[in-house]
Amino acid sequence: MTVPPSPDYHDYVFRDGKLLGHFEAMYQNSTTIPCHQDEQREWIDVRLTRQLLADLGSYDELHDFGCGLGHHLKLMQDAVGGPNSRGFGYDVSKSACS
Repeated sequence: MTVPPSPDYHDYVFRDGKLLGHFEAMYQNSTTIPCHQDEQREWIDVRLTRQLLADLGSYDELHDFGCGLGHHLKLMQDAVGGPNSRGFGYDVSKSACS
């Protein structure tokens, strides 16, 4: 009997305190947005990052390494991107980038 893939993103990241890093499977099988990426607008670290970057001006390009589904990149681009800014997201998961 084949065990169906887990719908819980946690099962693809850590097990028994060790990093699994099965990010492609995580994005393909999770029934929720992994790591609550879509809920981070008001997180203290995200608010501080927005404020620190805004204090330095606007940006023509923003790059996010480990961007996941791109929610954080979009938040930063909306907050500190110039009128014609471009955002570039990079992730190990092709499914996340799609």
